[in-house]
Amino acid sequence: MLADIEMTILAVFLFLAFAFGGVEMVNMAFAEYAVQDEAQAIATSEGHFGGCSTDEASQVNTYIDNFCQNQKLDVSGASVSDNISDGQPADYGADITVTLKVPYNVDVLGGAIPVTLSGDGRSVSSYIPGMTDPVDYTAP
Repeated sequence: MLADIEMTILAVFLFLAFAFGGVEMVNMAFAEYAVQDEAQAIATSEGHFGGCSTDEASQVNTYIDNFCQNQKLDVSGASVSDNISDGQPADYGADITVTLKVPYNVDVLGGAIPVTLSGDGRSVSSYIPGMTDPVDYTAP
């Protein structure tokens, strides 16, 4: 009799742990997808100008701030990096890769486990010198 009660309590605890853990995994999967989508959007934007222009850098920062607030993520730890040398545009047809890293806390039984969500975006530079207004470049 006592063993049945103990097993019932254990079964209910395990069921609730799997249910809440599953919900948290789905939330993290959606956040990971959003980070990946955001990284691709930044890479596509950099592909238009052959790199991160000064105008785009301020837009990227605003974009990431808004994105992190909408996703309820910590914007202070977010970072963006690309494979383009600062101050120079990428050649036409050059590959552009952007990595976006955002901290995420997995809530487990009232505690938080820090995890870094990472997204990679890829694009191709379509910048041809002289085809657009002069552009100043910087790091993202």
